[in-house]
Amino acid sequence: TIAHELGHLLLPGHDESAVCQAGDVETWDEGVSKLELEANEFAGELLLPTTLIRGLVSARQPTFDAIDAIATTYATSLTATAYRFIEETSHASALVWSQAGVSKWCKRSEEFDQWIRLNERLDRRTFASDCFKGNAVPTRPERVMAEAWLEGSGPSEATVFEETRCMKWYDGALTLLWIAEPSPESPSTCGDPEANLEPEEFTLRRKRWPR
Repeated sequence: TIAHELGHLLLPGHDESAVCQAGDVETWDEGVSKLELEANEFAGELLLPTTLIRGLVSARQPTFDAIDAIATTYATSLTATAYRFIEETSHASALVWSQAGVSKWCKRSEEFDQWIRLNERLDRRTFASDCFKGNAVPTRPERVMAEAWLEGSGPSEATVFEETRCMKWYDGALTLLWIAEPSPESPSTCGDPEANLEPEEFTLRRKRWPR
């Protein structure tokens, strides 16, 4: 929050006398003003500079355990750290914020080229939906139906994983989506359906080499 307010003080064209509402800080909803979004971007870069976070993200898969480790080390919030993680990861992954059972905004990595369902009630097959029903959710990424989150049909050879953190004090849920693909050298998925997933390998869908 302090870093956000510093953004208003330092960024050109910002009104220093404005008073930010709680809903303006740490959100990337399109309904929020451009100035508030710029202040949030400033705060993220100030607390987790690109030169720092790229090295931290390069060897980590998109999980909340990895994000927790960064947030704890640098005393940053889960949401802001997750947002910066998605900005810098080389995995096809996305972050979704839901509130009161409705998906509100998302941040997609460069490799995540699918459209996410927003501003509608969460599909009952998602773990995020379970948060608002008071149900327990898995503590690790789990496979979900692609159409529960994505517009249209998902990639035919991809597997979508979801990991959600319930944030009851905000009546919200923070979700990581990860499109993991089987290795091109292992087209068969007989036996263990996750045995052939090689998320660290370079694929045609990944536009950048893992750093």
